[in-house]
Amino acid sequence: MDTDLLYGWHVLQGDSTLERAFNKSKISTILDYQKDQLDTAISFCKNFRHTIDIGANYGLMSANMSNIFKKVSAFEIVPEINACFKMNAKKI
Repeated sequence: MDTDLLYGWHVLQGDSTLERAFNKSKISTILDYQKDQLDTAISFCKNFRHTIDIGANYGLMSANMSNIFKKVSAFEIVPEINACFKMNAKKI
């Protein structure tokens, strides 16, 4: 499996989805990607012990949630993306 580094994050080679979203949204760092949606979801939380990231993709949300929740359980079923997620998770 070949990967590229996008702002320090492993992504599948040739996958420009995050880069296009990053450029379109004019965010300052890659971890700001979908941060508004995460902030909205977190506003409904009463405690911050454990969260689940289903469809974790490359791990951007998991990384953000790890700064807020005591424990993050993340799942990604696409084997190639899961491999990228595991490489990225080592940085979290």
